[in-house]
Amino acid sequence: MNCVFYDHVLKKKVPCILIPGKIIVKEFPFKREMYAHVYFDTSKFVEYSVTEEELLRYSSEFVNIHELYPANNQTQLDYITAVIPNLVTNNSDELDRYESLITMITEVVGDISKDLFYLLSDLVSYELLFTKCTLSERQFMAGISAVQLSEQPVTVLVPQMVRMMKRLFEKYTAVISTEYDIDNYNNYYNHEGSLPLELNIDNLKFNSTFIIT
Repeated sequence: MNCVFYDHVLKKKVPCILIPGKIIVKEFPFKREMYAHVYFDTSKFVEYSVTEEELLRYSSEFVNIHELYPANNQTQLDYITAVIPNLVTNNSDELDRYESLITMITEVVGDISKDLFYLLSDLVSYELLFTKCTLSERQFMAGISAVQLSEQPVTVLVPQMVRMMKRLFEKYTAVISTEYDIDNYNNYYNHEGSLPLELNIDNLKFNSTFIIT
């Protein structure tokens, strides 16, 4: 559950441990923001040149999910070095990051809560779908919601998105609505002509498990 975020006041990377099973939401008139709950990793304070005093004064243990970076292996650590604080990214690497975050957030015994399921589903289908996927990738994801597949697609355009949905369905097994309308909270007017999108949850659940990714 190791993570890193960049504190813009201290201008330092901060090591932390993600607490699974919980997301905090702040609502604003035209958008909403999601925050993961973490605690500061005191074992890495010397390595990252941070102190408890400065973190308690200037930082927070609720971190915007978009600013949180998994730090559990060398590939993830190398990505942190490459993008923080300059944030030079590509969408495939970013989807890898969010896939790891969703896996970590849902790493609980048994099912995640209904609220967490819908919040993370919104993150994938409202935000990542529009900010990290191309039009053809969005069309692919809409397609696997439209009908249950009988054979593997020739190309899986965004396997990370499929795996994220599969993970959420695996971690929330209660009955959910069959139909699900999605909008895009934070970038609505760029896509208003095609919104809302109607997803068939039964098809999406079946296909996310059926597709080999």
